[in-house]
Amino acid sequence: MDVVKRCCTSSGQLTWTEHFKKRMDKRNIIIRDVLNAFESARISRPPEWNEEFKEYNYFITGPDIEGTDLTVRIAIADQDEMITLITLY
Repeated sequence: MDVVKRCCTSSGQLTWTEHFKKRMDKRNIIIRDVLNAFESARISRPPEWNEEFKEYNYFITGPDIEGTDLTVRIAIADQDEMITLITLY
């Protein structure tokens, strides 16, 4: 969770996939919802290996700005300086 929080500040980088953006639009979720969820998030499932990209994906759950739990699937870059937002539900 330290890596996630660091990447959401000026000391790290946060990027997202096109799929993530489409899911945000479809569900009327804004980036502030995601950042709010990360503020008090927990790891909600064990990491899963993504064979296509040769990396682990993590599932982070926390409340959005309205208090509803939001789960975000992320990947963390090798250098721990960037996370990629993959999908949300």
